[in-house]
Amino acid sequence: MTTQNRTIGLFATLVLAVAAGCQASEPETKPTMPAPASLAAMMPRCLTNTPDVTEADPESIADTVALLLSCQDSRTDASPLDAYKRASQYLAESLQPGEEARVRGGAAWETLKTNDAYTAITVEPLWGQAPPAAATDVAYADRQVTITPTSENGWTGTPVTTFYNFTLTKKEDGTWRVSNIATAK
Repeated sequence: MTTQNRTIGLFATLVLAVAAGCQASEPETKPTMPAPASLAAMMPRCLTNTPDVTEADPESIADTVALLLSCQDSRTDASPLDAYKRASQYLAESLQPGEEARVRGGAAWETLKTNDAYTAITVEPLWGQAPPAAATDVAYADRQVTITPTSENGWTGTPVTTFYNFTLTKKEDGTWRVSNIATAK
């Protein structure tokens, strides 16, 4: 064996060893789910005690939509539109936000961001309406929602009360969706 062949052989062995070493040293990347603690960190603080939703009950849907529309958290939300997007799963197709939907935050949103705050929420039904008859596919529900901007550092903003009037429509599968929303302060 000549010196040149020996050098080529050693070089080839070295290249193979380096390639094998690189291959073994690169860990296999697998997609992972966030740990439960990080999932909790992604959830808005105003939704930590969310009641179960019964989609076959228009009152439950009204409570849930009022809560979701009112929940804003400066840590997890990019804008107030995120609250609407969370509620959209319980909204009729006609109320779904489009991809181009934009919401300007305004002074209330800027105050939440400045204070690293979220909205503490109280939802109360306003009675006086009979529940829908089993044969109907339309229901109405009014909710009074009080939001209080709150921060974990002790800061509390001025409470604001909003009144929601929801029209709900029963789908063919028996679930209810909000099909119209009217608000007043």
